[in-house]
Amino acid sequence: MSTAAALAAPLAETALARWLQSGWVYPMVESAHLLSIALLVGSIAVVDLRLMGLLRHQASAALMRSALPVSLAGFCGAVATGTLLFVANAGELLANRAFTIKVVLLMFAGLNAAWFHASAAKDALQSTGAPTLTMRVAGALSLLLWAAVVVAGRLIAYV
Repeated sequence: MSTAAALAAPLAETALARWLQSGWVYPMVESAHLLSIALLVGSIAVVDLRLMGLLRHQASAALMRSALPVSLAGFCGAVATGTLLFVANAGELLANRAFTIKVVLLMFAGLNAAWFHASAAKDALQSTGAPTLTMRVAGALSLLLWAAVVVAGRLIAYV
């Protein structure tokens, strides 16, 4: 067991962790996690496709403003349920290579989102024509990163 997993093991001994591991609680939290991810990644994917030059019948500004509350709801749900899933199996997850990869990919996806909002978001909100190269790159990178996060998350059960 790695040092990080050994440090996290006591978390799995808490009353919350034991409750999460009982009966239908864990599968229900996991289902809520998947639904939250669907909201988050689905709403992001629509914006990413528009940034890449698809869905041109939708104005970028309207689409981004409509998707943002859905993305935020999905993000909040995914963080809350993901934290609970982590508490239930902290030691095992920290020793799981797929979990580590998922966390790293999540950090890169967050950095890409921050970069987009700092650089291309203003252009995207004002754009009515073809997307700029920066918008296309941000959209493609975001789509790739979020797809990789989903795949890594699914691999946690198998690695």
